[in-house]
Amino acid sequence: MRSGSTLLAHLLMGHPAVLGGGERNRAYGCREDLDRLAMILQFERGRLLREHSVVIDQLNHDRLIGNDAVLNAVDVDKLFLIREPVATISSMVRISRKHYEYLDGSVERAVAYYTSRLESLRRYAEAVADPATCFFVTYERLVTEPRPTLDRLQGFLGLEAPISEDYPIHAFTGYRGDPSRAIRAGHIVSTERPPIEELDERTIAQLRGAY
Repeated sequence: MRSGSTLLAHLLMGHPAVLGGGERNRAYGCREDLDRLAMILQFERGRLLREHSVVIDQLNHDRLIGNDAVLNAVDVDKLFLIREPVATISSMVRISRKHYEYLDGSVERAVAYYTSRLESLRRYAEAVADPATCFFVTYERLVTEPRPTLDRLQGFLGLEAPISEDYPIHAFTGYRGDPSRAIRAGHIVSTERPPIEELDERTIAQLRGAY
């Protein structure tokens, strides 16, 4: 959450060989669940007769990987994306207070989610048998060095054509995943803002330790 995952997904979905449908919030416990995702997306996007090299989903919650074995399923690549803590927590608090009334918008809740999520990502990475099936990137690198980052990602995914720094807007853009105006720009927009005042030095140190 607030790591740039929606941005990365949109950049990938802009490639003609990549099929995605925004953040699905689907749970995956086996390879068959991934195959079902591909069939559903082909139907929803009207691409039943087209070949796709890559089918993607963005997973921002631990409950969506029901079985670590899915991480090692055949032909499954994993993209690990993280963002430095102060900007992440500040963005999480601001976005929850503005768009998600059912959340309390507290720093404590954001900190708990962030630290827990990083621990889960570490555990997922350790559960992967073949590190060559993993790609690691930071939000900061994606935003400040998009071309070399996307070129590396193109090579990792085995895509023939480059991944563009621009992307199309979909009907679900702004509704699945990032609800901010920045995602509707159709290109990479830096959204860095000053940190929220509620972050004290002790909490920042805790977050940077987890990061």
